Order: sequence, then C-alpha cells, then structure tokens
Amino acid sequence: ASLVGADSAANLIFNVALPEKLRKSLSNAVDDAVKKGLAEAAAKGQREAAEAVVKALLPTLKAGELDAGFDLRGPGAKDLYTLVMGLKVKEGGEIEKLVRKAIKSLPEKDQEKVKFDVEKAGDVGIHQFIPDEGMTEENSKRMFGDKPDVYFAFRDDALFAAIGEDGLAALKEVVAAKPKSGAMAQMEVSMNRLAGQMTKDHPAAPDAAKKAFKGGKKDKVRFAVEGGKALTVKISMDAPV
Repeated sequence: ASLVGADSAANLIFNVALPEKLRKSLSNAVDDAVKKGLAEAAAKGQREAAEAVVKALLPTLKAGELDAGFDLRGPGAKDLYTLVMGLKVKEGGEIEKLVRKAIKSLPEKDQEKVKFDVEKAGDVGIHQFIPDEGMTEENSKRMFGDKPDVYFAFRDDALFAAIGEDGLAALKEVVAAKPKSGAMAQMEVSMNRLAGQMTKDHPAAPDAAKKAFKGGKKDKVRFAVEGGKALTVKISMDAPV
C-alpha cells in the first residue's frame, strides 16, 4: 500500500495470505519440491548453486503470503511515466547476496549492465540496470523514454524496482516508506493522467480528458476487495468519469 504516490496514474496491489492449515500444506509441498530439485541438481553437479538458491528463496516461498504491487506515476515534465514495483519477501539480504553472486558469474560485458550501490536510501543500497539500446520496445519508449533508467533495491522485508525518468527518486521514496495497511486487492486508474497514452487508438483522448476533468475535478476509477468477517468488493468511479 505504501507504493502509491500522490501522482499515481494507475496502481494495482495484492495482499493475500493463506490460512494456517493451507500454509502448512504449502510448506510440505515446498519441502518436497526442494528435495526433488536438490536431488536433480546433485545429479548434474550443481548442488552447491541449488542450495544457495534454496537458502535465499525458501523463507519467502513457505510464508504463504503475496504482498505485492505496482504504481505507475506521471506524466512528468516530459510527458513520461515512472513505474515503481514492490514485493514482500523474507530475508531479502540473502536474496541480494544470491543476485550479486549470479551477476559476478556472467560474462564481463553482461556484468557491466549492472552497477551495484550507485546510491543509498538510509542503509539500503540502490543498484542500477543499464538496458541495451534495442531492449526497449515502442510502447515502453512512448511511456518511459528511449532508454529509461532502471533501479532496484533489496530491503530485508521487500524487493523494489523502478523504471522511468524519475526512477531513482521514486525508488528512494518507497524504500524509505513505512509499511501501511491496505485492501486485499486494489486497482485504481486516473483517467486524466493516463489519457496521454491513449492517443494511438484515441487521438482526441487528451483533449477530452482536459475538458472533463478541469477545475480539479476528480477522475478515479477504483476496484477493491477488502477483508474482515466477510469479503467486500467495492467498485466506484468519480462523477465526471
């Protein structure tokens, strides 16, 4: 829930946990899968690498919880957007060690695409991925620019990534943000902020949005599933929509 910024154009959030009985069944299933996977890795002479992966990912897999989401922010000064993503994990430090080791094993030209510890948010290191020129397809270029900045970070309880013109600032913001409660599932869209991305199929969309939502009129469409004694589904939209 902390991912959603004041300039959110669209966001999607899930926060779902399995009941205790199902979580135990999941844990047993994960143990069986790990045992089988390690046996296959040992037969291929890859047991050490497989054990490192298991050590890093096992606590998250057995937690039986999906707490994740993204927030698309903008448009900014250049009519471009910034995408921020987050995923709750267990022992994020171990996952970071695994990623660092994996990057070091790549060919040198591929290692150069990842720069570790380019910035910090408190005591959390922020890393950068440098995409190749041809990696960005046309829709992404229209939304994030020809060669967007890509940053990622590992907090002990979460993984974060950001892409776009304000990616570094956005990532610093969410890494430093404190967790807060939210709906089990939420999707929210700002019609005015997304209108610029509709021009390919609807050239008149930006002008229509400016006309409909001028004077500070609200422009949100929302869908949410909330918990409690019973699940509640809520769908709403502001009057001008």
